[in-house]
Amino acid sequence: MLMLSWVKLKVKGVVEDERAMDVGGRAAMAAFRVLMPVLGLASLAMFMAGEGEFYYVRALGIVLGYVTCLGLVVYVVAYGYYERKFGG
Repeated sequence: MLMLSWVKLKVKGVVEDERAMDVGGRAAMAAFRVLMPVLGLASLAMFMAGEGEFYYVRALGIVLGYVTCLGLVVYVVAYGYYERKFGG
């Protein structure tokens, strides 16, 4: 990733075409659609399982819940930005 970023800074021409950007966007959306429910369900399960001596599991479930919410907020903000930038 660092090498690709460095090359993009140095090259003035087109580094990626529309097809590569479209495939990357679809792959990112698919990963997001899988990751967010898995994180949400895992955080809920950990929160419910953290009773008694396993209090740290409940704390981990709370942290994962916040991470899930943060991911959703970042998605909504990015979606709004790109919707405004590219129209729709």
